Amino acid sequence: MRVLAGCFRADNARWNGRQHTPALRAATARPAAFGLEAHSCNAGLVDVASTLRPCGGAPLRTGGGEWRGHFTCPKGGFNMHSFRTIALATGVAALCGIAAVPATAQFYKGKTLNVIINYGAGGNTDVQGRSVLRFMEEYIPGKPRIVVRNMPGAGGIVGTNYLVKAGKKDGSMMGVFTIAAMAELVQDKALQVSHKDLVYIGAIGQQQIAHIRRDAVPGGMKEPTDFLKIKEPFKSAGHAPTSSKDVSIKLTLDLLGMKHDHVTGFKGANDIRRAILQNNVQYTEDSLTGYYAGVVPVLVKPGISAPIWHVGVPTKDGGLVHAETVDKDIPTFLDIYKAKHGKDAMPKGAAWQAYRKIAQLRQVLRVIVMPQGVPEQAVADLREAWAKTTKDAGYLAEYKKQNSSELEPLIGNDAQEVVSELLTVPPEAREYLQNIVSAK
Repeated sequence: MRVLAGCFRADNARWNGRQHTPALRAATARPAAFGLEAHSCNAGLVDVASTLRPCGGAPLRTGGGEWRGHFTCPKGGFNMHSFRTIALATGVAALCGIAAVPATAQFYKGKTLNVIINYGAGGNTDVQGRSVLRFMEEYIPGKPRIVVRNMPGAGGIVGTNYLVKAGKKDGSMMGVFTIAAMAELVQDKALQVSHKDLVYIGAIGQQQIAHIRRDAVPGGMKEPTDFLKIKEPFKSAGHAPTSSKDVSIKLTLDLLGMKHDHVTGFKGANDIRRAILQNNVQYTEDSLTGYYAGVVPVLVKPGISAPIWHVGVPTKDGGLVHAETVDKDIPTFLDIYKAKHGKDAMPKGAAWQAYRKIAQLRQVLRVIVMPQGVPEQAVADLREAWAKTTKDAGYLAEYKKQNSSELEPLIGNDAQEVVSELLTVPPEAREYLQNIVSAK
């Protein structure tokens, strides 16, 4: 994390007789668009606290008309001990993968914004992505034409690879993804890029709910703990060996000692639901979007399937608590684990470390991203548009209707910070996840 703090004149965009760059003047006039918070300082001055990630560094203080401090950017190891404010608007942005350009009022005027969704049409990611775009486009200065393209495959990897490797860096391309971070955690060779190679516009955190056909449980399933009565193997379903859904399914069932045959390769959540309806598979997991918009009307209300648990929210002391966004009658995985092994039982070691990574991933389940090197103004405009979308009454109402819960958004660099922490995994937990992926 890099934190910048100090005061500069905002009244005439001058400081010690030096003219600020257009980009810095824009940051002064519209601090929120640049991830800045403005606080009152002395008369005629603005105190700016700016969080710029993924670069890191110590707090900076003003002195003699200069910004003084120590900068560190993990990728380049770049250090700067003394620089003038003109560098703040240009060099810092470049260090963090954003091309610094003069601010313009209508960057997207007359342009097209091409958006990739890395799962198939009608699936959970597609439903949520198109909902985001429908409201967000109203807040993008210049009102660009938005063209959406679904690019499914390999649990979101195909679309992720494309955006980073082939995506234009002129601000015309963006992705609304279900993050394929699990593939990076297990070092899947199919993922040819890193999630650190993306600029984050924002993210949506969302829980995941496991559910199973009621008739897979001897005597039928009346309570979530009835799931533990199953003795015969059942079939679970996912998208790809390294998708977070597949890994979560195999890891949790492994921790519970449940026999199952895992079927993977389904392009989207709708395909899995059809397979459950036909009783070709019995068990899977869905995000809140998929669960409430697809599973409940198609499988739960007709009495075909029932929820078992949700992932839960990891705590700093190594535990797990019930998510506020999930109905109280759907327990956490840890609740089911304790129902089998005893009320004081706790998973330990690499398996539990790996599960907590899955729980952490739920904080950035959906991400809005661009390739590195895009113009600074494009990033600023889109972050501001996403920030406004997260407060739009219409969008919040639609989100709640789709998910039966409140929105849990992250904006800009906050999403980057969570992703960076998520991708830091102990060797033993990585090895455990790799074994889960390779297990049949």
